[in-house]
Amino acid sequence: IELSSGFITINFDTKNLYATPIKDSCDTINQYPVFKDESNEYKSKELHYNFDTQKGIINSMFTKEEGGYLHGNKIKKVNDSTLYVSSGMFTTCDNEQDPHFGFNFKKAEIITQDKIITGPVWLSVMSIPLPLCLPFGYFPFTNKQKSGLLIPTYGYASNRGYYLRNLGW
Repeated sequence: IELSSGFITINFDTKNLYATPIKDSCDTINQYPVFKDESNEYKSKELHYNFDTQKGIINSMFTKEEGGYLHGNKIKKVNDSTLYVSSGMFTTCDNEQDPHFGFNFKKAEIITQDKIITGPVWLSVMSIPLPLCLPFGYFPFTNKQKSGLLIPTYGYASNRGYYLRNLGW
């Protein structure tokens, strides 16, 4: 386990850890907590972690999963491979602060390096929810060939204007 942050408090009696970013003299927030374990890296705004139970609460998380990026408002780390996310988004857009598009959900179970299982999921573009909603979402992470929906990329070309590229099945 590796942790870097602007401010870290450790209570060795209870084996609890608390990490937050710090503000500089210009009120700019710097040095957000970055938590690394085995093959996963989680960037967040606030982190609570217990060394005995290896459980934790992560607020405003951003992490890269195979083939996409995961954003979450409140995350509960249950064990090495299972996370429960409240109010999140799965996207292929690499913008950490405000992704251009993605699949939003209210709650999800993430099994790292394997899959994301959610309740109702809906597509949003530029933070505008679209009327495309599904009763559940299942996003597998595999290196094998597979069939299914190809998530498009969004962009702007000066000679053609705005576009969606690579949308398909």
